[in-house]
Order: sequence, then C-alpha cells, then structure tokens
Amino acid sequence: MKPFMLIVWAIVAVMLVLIVTSLFYSYLQPKSIAQELRESIEKAKSPIFIGKSVVLLDKSIANDTLFSRSIFDTVSDSVAFECNDPKDCCPKGELCDKPIEWTYTNIDFKSALQKNIYTRCYYEKSLAICRVYVGKAPAQATIVSSHELKRDASGVIVSLKVINSGEITMAFGEANIILEKEASGKWVDTKDTFVKQEIDSLLPKAEHTFVWVINPTNIGKYRILFHFESINSGFDENTLVIDINKNSFCVVDETQTNTIPSENTYREIHYCNGCNYAYECAGVWGENSTGVTYTPYTKDETYCTKQTETGSCQS
Repeated sequence: MKPFMLIVWAIVAVMLVLIVTSLFYSYLQPKSIAQELRESIEKAKSPIFIGKSVVLLDKSIANDTLFSRSIFDTVSDSVAFECNDPKDCCPKGELCDKPIEWTYTNIDFKSALQKNIYTRCYYEKSLAICRVYVGKAPAQATIVSSHELKRDASGVIVSLKVINSGEITMAFGEANIILEKEASGKWVDTKDTFVKQEIDSLLPKAEHTFVWVINPTNIGKYRILFHFESINSGFDENTLVIDINKNSFCVVDETQTNTIPSENTYREIHYCNGCNYAYECAGVWGENSTGVTYTPYTKDETYCTKQTETGSCQS
C-alpha cells in the first residue's frame, strides 16, 4: 500500500476514534436538572400520566439556580412553578431567609438543596397547562376502586372510593359519572344525568367514598365512566361494566300481604317494587318461595291460592 493511502486511512481511523469517544462521553455526562425537568414535563403531558404527578426524586440543585417559565414555555406548553414545603420555601412573591424564593413564573434556589420535584399537566384544548411543584408531593386525586354494591328497587347502587395520595390537603373534590350502553359493539352515551358528588377537602392519605344509584331501562351491558378531580389535585378516571340480564330492580315487598275471597278459595296477595310487568312480580316471588305457585296479577302484585282465609298457600 502506498504511503499516501496509509496516511489517509490513519486519519480516518483517528477521526472515527474521536467521534466514538465524543459520543461515549456525551452519553456518560449527567443530565442537567433543566433537561430532566423538560423530560418530566413531556412525560406528564402523555395520555397515561395526564392529570397525575410525575416525580423526580431527591434531585441535587446547585445554589443560585434560577428556573424561569420562559425556559420551558412553548407554543403548546404553559408552565408555572410552586414551592410547597414551608420549611424551605418563602411565601409566594416574598423575599426571606429561606433557601427558595418563588413566584408562578420563576423559582430561585439561593442555597444548594436536595429536593423532590413533581410535575402535573392537563389540557385546555390543545394547550398543556403544567405545574412544577418543588418540595412535597402535591395533593393528588386518585381512584382506589369502583364497585357495584347491590341492586334493589331503587336501582343499581355503585360506589367510588378515592384517596388524596399526595402530601398536601386537597381542596374541593368533585366526582361525576357518565352511563354508556353497549350497542353494535360500541359504547353509546345514554344521556342520563347524575348529580355531581362533592367533598370540601381531603387530608393527605385520607379516603372518601361516593355513592350513586343508576337505573338502566333495558337489558344489556352498561359501562360507568367515573371522573374524580380537585382544583389543586389533578384528576383520575376509572370504568365499571355491569350486565343487566333481567329486571334487577324487581324485588319482593315483604312489608305487607292481603287476603281476598275468590269463588270457593282465597287469594293471598303479595306485593313487589320496581317491576315492569306482572310476570316479573310473580317470578320474583317464585324465586323466594318453595312449593308455592304465584300467579301474575299486576306489575306490583301477585297472588297464591289457599283454601281458607287463615290458611297457607300450597302448590
């Protein structure tokens, strides 16, 4: 090989080594707090985290670090700051001898600290509204579980258990539901309206249970969409599917009976609540009795036959 070509290949080899070394060095370089915070904002904007807090745990922040919303604001993002740990935070907009001074637009770390940083976002149309919390975990609206409690004459009774999973008191929580019915493989809003359930406040780690009564009008599958939110706590959502395969609201009423004569026998009248048809009332009494035949009478009444006024019905 000619000496000139050897020189060319040597130069190429050196350049490749420099490029690889540079990339490797960049990979090993720790990210700045600003870079991590930008990534945290992007994560908080994603569908799986929207309305929920994303945390950067125990981050080391150098003294004289200043964050401004202008660093993070974009055409599609609006960012604000909040310092919520009284131990280290001055009151908003005030100067003091504590390590952190802040407003919604700037946060100034006057001393080196290790703090948790939380980010939470929601959308107003296409604009992501994000809040960066320094210090304690912000109040967080979290759904623990949703259940069908029972079915009775009033309807299907469902519950929603929620918790404030943050470290700050929740202010004014609100829960509401939407009822959908399965139709042709899709969920369709029934347009039923339900009263929003409210709670004035919820302490950190405290739980609360909301209850609704729903009244599906037809047989089929229904889906309940639960939404729980607070003015300072983000939001959470959950779903519950219930199957109405018969009139579950048709139940016996054991508080009263009546006996009336009928030709040479007597009819012992029994009552129902929530039934749509006479056969439903007769059927639900039949399910609760052994060896007795109940005859459809009205949607609220059924009867069995007995031989004497004070006797018992027999099949």
